[in-house]
Amino acid sequence: MIKNGYLRKAEKAYEKGLEELGKARKRKDGILAGDACGKGWLAIIEATKALLISKGVKEDKLPETHRGLRYFLRKYGDKELRRIYYAVYVDLHIDGYYDGLIDYAIIAERFEDVKQYIDRVMGV
Repeated sequence: MIKNGYLRKAEKAYEKGLEELGKARKRKDGILAGDACGKGWLAIIEATKALLISKGVKEDKLPETHRGLRYFLRKYGDKELRRIYYAVYVDLHIDGYYDGLIDYAIIAERFEDVKQYIDRVMGV
């Protein structure tokens, strides 16, 4: 899959997550909000893969673990991309998805960060 394929997946996950977040907020549905958080995190993962490919990492060498992604992001990503990655990891992936800690204001901020991350990767 080429860089654009990963970016398409990232954008699709972001859009579906944002849509779910809106429904969750309206219904006051924490489970749906957690699902939205998972999609926000997936968008970051796919965008990170696109970034790595744009930096010359071969598709068959893309990391399959969070630790591997962090290693390559430290090597190829700038400070702002790393900041967004870590914030989304904690607030969406860990707190929102795994722990069910739903704070709609924080989740909305992180979705703004996800969009910024995708846009920055597109520009690379």
